[in-house]
Amino acid sequence: MIESVLAQLQFVSVNAWLSALPSSVVLSGARNDVVRSMLADIPLP
Repeated sequence: MIESVLAQLQFVSVNAWLSALPSSVVLSGARNDVVRSMLADIPLP
């Protein structure tokens, strides 16, 4: 059974993979800005 599922997998380019991700995924280039905005409302001790 697993073999039939694995046989259906296709190799794609990095750009194709990244464009298929949902918009909620944080890409590495935007990570710092996203984390900074997430932490903006958290008070520091």
